[in-house]
Amino acid sequence: MMAPVGFPEGISKTTDQIAATVARDMARPGAGWDIILLDDRPIGEFIYSMKTSDALTFDITIGDFSCQQNGFGSQVLREHLPIVARAQGAKHVVIEVDAANEVALHVYAKVSFKQDPHQAVSWRDSRGQIHEAVALVLSL
Repeated sequence: MMAPVGFPEGISKTTDQIAATVARDMARPGAGWDIILLDDRPIGEFIYSMKTSDALTFDITIGDFSCQQNGFGSQVLREHLPIVARAQGAKHVVIEVDAANEVALHVYAKVSFKQDPHQAVSWRDSRGQIHEAVALVLSL
């Protein structure tokens, strides 16, 4: 499940480690964690925080496999993301995406994110392979 985002071996974390990560993330300025619902049933999550004084960053996951690639992520990005970002005072939204994650890149392009070639980064996965990330920006 984590291979498309650059973690081919998955992420081995205990419940306590996950809880500590969530607590740390929620302590960031402008942080929030929203559950994505479909007919009152949780299908994903939307986590966000301010990266700089005027830029919001986020992570979105549609964890219910039956709901993936059905437009729910795009809908959250079109409708919910701008509301959250503006409420936090953001002028733009930024996210880094694995350059090989074609599905995510397609979704972000559909909702008007543009590539920022000056902000590309790379990292090494658990197998030692280097991944390139694409920095995307959405101006509000």
